[in-house]
Amino acid sequence: MIFPQVFKKPPLNQKGIALFIVIAAISVLAILVTEFTYIANVNQSIAFGALDQLKAHYLAKNGFKLALLRLKIYLKVKDMPLPENIKKKIEFIWNYQLTFPVSDHILEMLPPPHRDPIKKFQDDLDLGGFFEIDISSESSKYNLNILSYRPDTPGSTDLAKNRLALETYLGNILTPLFQKDQDLADRQSQLRIADLVHEISVWTNPTYPQNISRQDRIPMKSAPFYDISELHMLPSMNDELFDLLAPYFRTDFHDSEINVNHITQETLQALIPRINNDEIKKFFTDKNQHPFEKPENFFQYLKEKLPYFQTNEAIESFKKNLDHAGVVLTTNHTSFKIRVQAHVNQARCSLEAWIKVHTRNQKNTTMQIVFMRFL
Repeated sequence: MIFPQVFKKPPLNQKGIALFIVIAAISVLAILVTEFTYIANVNQSIAFGALDQLKAHYLAKNGFKLALLRLKIYLKVKDMPLPENIKKKIEFIWNYQLTFPVSDHILEMLPPPHRDPIKKFQDDLDLGGFFEIDISSESSKYNLNILSYRPDTPGSTDLAKNRLALETYLGNILTPLFQKDQDLADRQSQLRIADLVHEISVWTNPTYPQNISRQDRIPMKSAPFYDISELHMLPSMNDELFDLLAPYFRTDFHDSEINVNHITQETLQALIPRINNDEIKKFFTDKNQHPFEKPENFFQYLKEKLPYFQTNEAIESFKKNLDHAGVVLTTNHTSFKIRVQAHVNQARCSLEAWIKVHTRNQKNTTMQIVFMRFL
């Protein structure tokens, strides 16, 4: 009997399999270690970033306290009996843009007796960053929220007169600009000031009829302005028009107090439309030489220098128009805006605050934080 021959497969050559397994294991471990290292570095960066952001937050608050101190010093000093040449410079106490810690190149300009203590003080602080303080006066800006409905505020229900006053104010600002720049007038040819005032009224006042015919418009807020940037939401507003109007307006719950000692030419023309260029130049020359001590001096100046204000009836009519428009004239800064920007490594923190100054008498002046926000 013949049996078939059984053939066996030759044994496989398994040399090098261990090396392959080791290389594969090392590759997997390398990927895992790389991933773990990456995650650890990301978490560390996030942690340090959060820590820097927290430092920047409190650094901005410290800058805000320093800004309040500058304002308080200014309010204490401004009524002191000082020489005239010093009185003209005391506003540098608050309106100079300050960066702290002071940079080395500025310190080098100081004599050693002054430089060395400041440098040592800054080194001992070890802030880990720096902040910038910018304080601006809001005392000569028109308040858009005079059109908001506030039944608890006297005079706030007289909104029709406020709308008319705002329309006149806007016209007095924009008309000279359009007359000087025909290209600007052509680009804004579709603007109707009455429509813009109507939109502002609807935006700020829930009792005002919302008869704005536009399909793609943003729903009206029906509440006071939170910030001047909300003007962008109005149908008639564009970026160029916003840039023209924003410097003249503010948004808070106080009257539109205008400081006649720091009034701008555009605001002066808005308040007195009949004033001509020669009268404007003389007004600013006289004001710079002899600032007004009180609002009555401003009215007296108008009576003496401008022919259409030479009667008591004309002055009283002008005062009444200001009152209807919610405008209060003053000779002092009564509102300030504080901007602080803090930097710690890559972290940034911005703070904005609006300060209202209340003066009961020469020795009793207080500051109120009207609104503050972090950006």
